[in-house]
Amino acid sequence: MPHLAFSHILRDLFLYILFPGIVMIVFLGLIVMLVVTIWGGNWRRGALRRAIGALLPLVVLVFVVAADTAKTQFWVARISSIRPAIQFLIGLAVGLVFMEIGKRLPRSTSVVAKSIFAMFVSASFAFLLWSVVVGILPYLHQLLLGFLVACGLHITFRGLKEGEQKIHSGPISS
Repeated sequence: MPHLAFSHILRDLFLYILFPGIVMIVFLGLIVMLVVTIWGGNWRRGALRRAIGALLPLVVLVFVVAADTAKTQFWVARISSIRPAIQFLIGLAVGLVFMEIGKRLPRSTSVVAKSIFAMFVSASFAFLLWSVVVGILPYLHQLLLGFLVACGLHITFRGLKEGEQKIHSGPISS
């Protein structure tokens, strides 16, 4: 009997503390990435464009949340009906694209590319926020898991950005 109580304690720890904590870390990571994307680089060259690109999905989110709940429920039903394996694959694909673009972005001199990346990061943040607001997040575990697995594997095997070894060269450099 004591092992059942311990298993319930562990389950509650994972469901009610660790999972919301991971979601909050993802939120904070996206916010930090937006701030770095907007304020990083040459301030005079495209900062307003990057800021507008970052704000646009959040403005759209306000109107989507304020829209008719019947239309919102239509999308909630469609998104929650996606099979978990497909959600995982979508999360993997989005995570890989997200990391690869973020890795190559510092080398780009294109103002438009950085603005589009800011919009992509903001859209990811807005989708996650929308899923919490409308209560669909419990149905998107596999999508979020795929996203996090792809990001983690990308960082593990490919690193965060080009030139990372030059910045962090030390006794254990590869």
